[in-house]
Amino acid sequence: SIVDHVIGRGAFIGNTNTVGIIRNRNLQYNQMIDSDDIEPEEMDRIAIGREGCFGCQVACRFRFKVTDGPFKGHYAAGPDYTTTGTVGCEIDVKSLDVMLALEAMNNHYGMDNMEVSNILAWAMELYEKGIITIKDTGIPLEWGNAEQCYEMVKRMAFREGFGDILADGCLKAMDRLPEE
Repeated sequence: SIVDHVIGRGAFIGNTNTVGIIRNRNLQYNQMIDSDDIEPEEMDRIAIGREGCFGCQVACRFRFKVTDGPFKGHYAAGPDYTTTGTVGCEIDVKSLDVMLALEAMNNHYGMDNMEVSNILAWAMELYEKGIITIKDTGIPLEWGNAEQCYEMVKRMAFREGFGDILADGCLKAMDRLPEE
């Protein structure tokens, strides 16, 4: 479709958010408020080109240079609908720059954006509800906090501290959480 070609598959995020069928804050909400900055139309300010999957004529992914965060200066491609829906909406990241830096980090470390965001959102909800504390996590885990997200993604990649617990996914993490 023309939408795919002009702004990519990420275009669906605005529609699904408006209708109320996205995951926000570990499925606690079905809409993300004040999310205009992560809409695909915002990519124009940092996009440096387009690309597509091998053999595809659509070229629906943006190429961009990360402009902020720990991967500032790195080149990447995306985001697609799944990345925006998980790296953005699921963990409540409302900044395009932060979302793209997290996507670049996950890709750099060879981790799946969706899986990392899902486990991080799960841990953030546990933290929010007081089921785990900073004593368990080593750092606060607050919704959408860029520095905390960067740090925990790094800890997951290098299996450090609480990141080591999260790195194996929710089911195994549940068995490793401290019982109180």
